[in-house]
Amino acid sequence: MTVLEDFRRLTGNIFLGGKNRKSLAAEALDVIDPATENKLGEVAETTEAEIDEAIAVGHLAQKKWWAISGLERSEIMHEVANRMHHMRPRLAEAMTREMGKPYKESADEVEWSVSAIRYNAEVGRSDAGRVMGNEIQGHLNYTLKLPLGVVVSIQTFNYPLTLLAWQSGAALAAGNAVICKPSEYTTLTSLLFAEAYEPLPEGLFQVVTGAGNAGQYLVEHK
Repeated sequence: MTVLEDFRRLTGNIFLGGKNRKSLAAEALDVIDPATENKLGEVAETTEAEIDEAIAVGHLAQKKWWAISGLERSEIMHEVANRMHHMRPRLAEAMTREMGKPYKESADEVEWSVSAIRYNAEVGRSDAGRVMGNEIQGHLNYTLKLPLGVVVSIQTFNYPLTLLAWQSGAALAAGNAVICKPSEYTTLTSLLFAEAYEPLPEGLFQVVTGAGNAGQYLVEHK
């Protein structure tokens, strides 16, 4: 499948519950190739109901993710990194077509993203806390590593994959679920990138799309 075919397949999509699907949004933004000024596709303005669904699905997936060992989580994250590596040519071309970065830099960014996931996979192998010496008799000092739950990652257009890989990698390694809101200028690339996360439990990593309204609704959600 060519990248342009990927764009046609992903246009108007969100990545929810472990798979790409068409958004129910009535409004959309055009995606324009900066080199040719041709239309590549559309970015859906994700509805509030879809964002609510993503958050609810994320909470369920996070509980299952935290229930398995750090070692198991690490192994699954390495599968994600391997998929990213194999998708490198498609991801690099997608980034170049959608936001204009030179192909070599786009290809390098994919590899930086792979490294970010692999690094965090190793950091997260152990979720054990620490017991420290106490200074007061009868007191016990210790630390615990506990996840926050569902983490939101809002991305810029200039390094859309590397920044997402670092943020999502750290959050996943710590036992969290992740909802990404990419820049409207690199959304189709981010939706393609999301398919590398498919080894994760369904709903653990999700992508909602749109401009500022989607991000605002996410960060203000209670």
